[in-house]
Amino acid sequence: MISIGHETVYSTDGLSALEIVYDQQPDLMLLDLTTPLYDGVDTLNLLLGNSLTRPVLLVMIATITDRERVLTGMGAGAVDYIEKPLTGDDLEFAIQRYLPSVEPVGEFSSHSSIRSTNNGNLGNARAA
Repeated sequence: MISIGHETVYSTDGLSALEIVYDQQPDLMLLDLTTPLYDGVDTLNLLLGNSLTRPVLLVMIATITDRERVLTGMGAGAVDYIEKPLTGDDLEFAIQRYLPSVEPVGEFSSHSSIRSTNNGNLGNARAA
């Protein structure tokens, strides 16, 4: 994990990522397409196909060789993708791009989602 000021929740596989999103309903999810248990595209389709989780902004993390899967994900409703290898700056840029009104407060991970916990006030963000 790299510290960029957002509260995060980390997942190492697609199944636990789904559980986190259902439980915590983050505003933003950064999803690696090469996750175990549920493939990243399968995870994306399950999230974006559910009315409870569809509002989550989803940014994929993929290698250049995942072009077909990235296009599938974008067609399913992902808002963007970040190409691997990536840096902390790449991650920070993606977060700030999609959550510009949220002031950073914690740590961040590449398999994360971010949920605003500020109730209209600048301050806390939560990632899953």
